[in-house]
Amino acid sequence: MDIVSVYGRVLMTVPGESLRGAHLRDADLRGADLRGADLPTPSMMLEALWGTVSPVLCTLLMRYDAANHPGGVAPFEVWATGGGCPYATVRVARAALFQEDRALWRSDAPVLPALALMAKVLRERCANSDYHDGGIYAHVGREEA
Repeated sequence: MDIVSVYGRVLMTVPGESLRGAHLRDADLRGADLRGADLPTPSMMLEALWGTVSPVLCTLLMRYDAANHPGGVAPFEVWATGGGCPYATVRVARAALFQEDRALWRSDAPVLPALALMAKVLRERCANSDYHDGGIYAHVGREEA
């Protein structure tokens, strides 16, 4: 049984549970065993708290965040050179929640679909899922960057 925290409230989950319809913004799913779980949309999964990710995944997630920002890449270019947070002056939330790193920003990084990014995040930050090796969706996101 895994412990999942949502807004500081602890929820107990077991593999195979349904998370569809769950509001996962700021949920801490790191280390969760999600094999067999019914997941919400990939974009909602990216709104869970994923913390520090690998440099490659960080770059891809930052580029996805920029692709979903009203100002596009321009505010991220300013931020990467020491400027303020691109989201400080807009009325829209980040598209993915992870620990960003200015030094890894690349405006020319590919913009991957939410499904491919979700698969990469789950493989990297969860203990198990249907997107891990041996899972029914293990192929998803591997053909991308």
